[in-house]
Amino acid sequence: MFYFDHKTRYEESASEFHELVATGYESVARYYEINAAERVQMDVPPVWKRPLDSRVLRLLQALSYGRCPFCERANVALQPYRFRPPAYAEPISKPEEKASYLWLAFHWDNFFPICDDCVPRRKNFFPVSADRAPNPASTSTSDDLKSLATLERPLLLYPGELENPQTAFTAQLDGTLVGRTKRAAATIKHFGLNRTELVAERSAATERLLVELETRPKVDDAPATPFTHREFGGFLYLVLRRVAWEFGRQARSTLPVGQATIQASFHRWMERSDYHTTLHEALRALREAGLAAGSRSPGTAAWEPPEIGGRLEGVTITNFKSLANISIKLPPAPDVSNDPLLTLTGDEDDARRLSQGFLILGENAAGKSSLLEAIALAAMPSDQANNVIVRSDRELIPLDPRYMESLAPQPQGPQRRSAEVHLVFEGGQQRSISIDPQRGEIELQADNVFQPVVFAYGARRLFGSPRRRGAIRHVDTLFKRDAQISNPEPWLIDLWKRDRDALSEVVSALRHIIQIEGRFEDIDVEVDASGLEHCMIKLKKQRSNGEEFIMLQRLDAASSGYRAILALVCDVLQGLMKSERSSSRPGKRRASRLDHARAARRLSAIVLVDEIEAHLHPRWKLSIMTGLRRALPNANFIVTSHDPLCLRGMRNGEVGMLNRYLLPDREAEAVQLVANFTNFENLTIEQLLTSNLFQLFSTDHQRTDSALAKAASILSRNPPSSNPLSGPAEAAIDAFNDEIASALPYGRSEVTQLVQEAVAEYLAERRTEGSDRSEDLRRRAKKQVLDYLRGGVG
Repeated sequence: MFYFDHKTRYEESASEFHELVATGYESVARYYEINAAERVQMDVPPVWKRPLDSRVLRLLQALSYGRCPFCERANVALQPYRFRPPAYAEPISKPEEKASYLWLAFHWDNFFPICDDCVPRRKNFFPVSADRAPNPASTSTSDDLKSLATLERPLLLYPGELENPQTAFTAQLDGTLVGRTKRAAATIKHFGLNRTELVAERSAATERLLVELETRPKVDDAPATPFTHREFGGFLYLVLRRVAWEFGRQARSTLPVGQATIQASFHRWMERSDYHTTLHEALRALREAGLAAGSRSPGTAAWEPPEIGGRLEGVTITNFKSLANISIKLPPAPDVSNDPLLTLTGDEDDARRLSQGFLILGENAAGKSSLLEAIALAAMPSDQANNVIVRSDRELIPLDPRYMESLAPQPQGPQRRSAEVHLVFEGGQQRSISIDPQRGEIELQADNVFQPVVFAYGARRLFGSPRRRGAIRHVDTLFKRDAQISNPEPWLIDLWKRDRDALSEVVSALRHIIQIEGRFEDIDVEVDASGLEHCMIKLKKQRSNGEEFIMLQRLDAASSGYRAILALVCDVLQGLMKSERSSSRPGKRRASRLDHARAARRLSAIVLVDEIEAHLHPRWKLSIMTGLRRALPNANFIVTSHDPLCLRGMRNGEVGMLNRYLLPDREAEAVQLVANFTNFENLTIEQLLTSNLFQLFSTDHQRTDSALAKAASILSRNPPSSNPLSGPAEAAIDAFNDEIASALPYGRSEVTQLVQEAVAEYLAERRTEGSDRSEDLRRRAKKQVLDYLRGGVG
């Protein structure tokens, strides 16, 4: 934190840097061209996520003497770092501050090199003592770090800011750095400058310095290495200064202790006959003083955003309805640090952890809704879960064991067993529940109990006229067919009246999801002739002549798809805001309402949605998952669907299918989760439908699909080499033959016949087998064809 060559930065490096980031400046300028009313209700575009030229880091390394200027370590990998975050500097007190400090996103004075270990856990956290510096009128404003100090009072120190670091920091002999001021203490905490490994390295460097002081017999004529060029040079100067002060006190000798003169002063002291005795006494006094020496209370801690919380990593379900034994290993959130589609637009914090999702496919009655119900019951508080069971219009206790794979018939007759659901969260936190089959009651069983925030929605999620209250309203549409989501309009109107800042954050989230003809601008409230208040959606449209105009759309008159999505997102945001406020830490400064709204979007929550495609136009289906993951980037989305369009926005490992198949030698079915689907992102919709994800014979008319299935069934029972077929059966086989022959070279009737048999056998058995057996069938069919062709060639 002590040395950085700001003089060279201003005089030599600035022009080269500006040439390297000219495109970034242009992107920032385009943002400021948007009207102010729309800017406060949209996320700041992440223009800074574009990769920087490698020469930027080279310039920065030269200015920091090749070391990390924060921890002073040498020989560590460095990366460019923006001291003031490019957007969403927290805490945020008003919507205009969302763009703080976008105008500095490509400003040379705002860049420093930093090692991986010093990168703050909350990169967006940049507290100030009063108001933030206002957004400039244009991006041409050239605010350097010194001039910014006249516009705001930041709580963090930047490297090289202090000419006399001893006024703010104290270096202990054990390697600990102590903040003497509120700013210094906050800086140490923010950049982790007392982490265990770093303190140990500084302690070792201090011991080497002290050995050097004790063993040097006389003045060294060689020039001393400047502290600026030594590893931990700033820290060692502070140590040496304390030793010099204590040595001078005991020796009753006063010599200069500035950075340029302190080593020469020690050379003079070394000529004293009592040098070693006095030095030992000085070091003993400093070691006894310990951490108390030179330290002061840093003052009241600033507000900090809440912890994101543990993410769901695994689910195990046993004997819940038709799900006898299902295990899901949820994939980690994808690395989206350079992916604008899935990264929270504008958020610098921990981009690699964003957007966890899992989409479940499967035929009707495969158990998709049951799987969501099991997760919801295990995730919510047990008293709330028992309340849901009482109110539910569905059978939630374990199903008759005759239809469950895991229970074998018993002499005295099958017995119902307890259902169990086990959730594993990031960091080892767990929740386990057991549902008693007789009483239908839930018992929480996990020793390490973690209470996540959970939302669950059924396929019927249109909102009615009333505004619902109570925690159960966030989950009961999944369990009750007649339950409706709370009407979001009264809540939005209330925000418009009392908390415009929070409303702006809600609209910023909605922008990622809603798809309406015309450009969505914002949400406003108007009063009709009868005095009733209505939410109005403002749309910017364009006439045929290119002229733009504003059209107002009443929320209660919007389409069902728009209402369904808006109600779901508003319900989640309302619940998250309430949860965030209730989790405020004691002893911290109160945050603004906008801080709470912003922090709510960053909370980790489980969001379960049945039939995510319900009520949506195909255009919305293509973007719904990407939109949700951008609007609520730290949510654990687990959704079901029947629509291949909804797979857009999902990645390898994020899609599973519940496959229902016949148990061998038993008149019963089992359900398994198949989740080894890869490379589906590049498949066409038709390819998706005919793949193992959906298992359609074809995407033609249902009669064609049925005919193929019928032909496959006939051939599996009566291969072409067997007895002649009846008239209808022969017609079905002819059509099937044409389908296969059209894809094969002409003149190979034997090949056609062989492929007929192999395809028929595969199609007839694929839908009735488990995933392992299904893959074996596929390999066997291919092998039959290959063996024949190889034999023919031979």
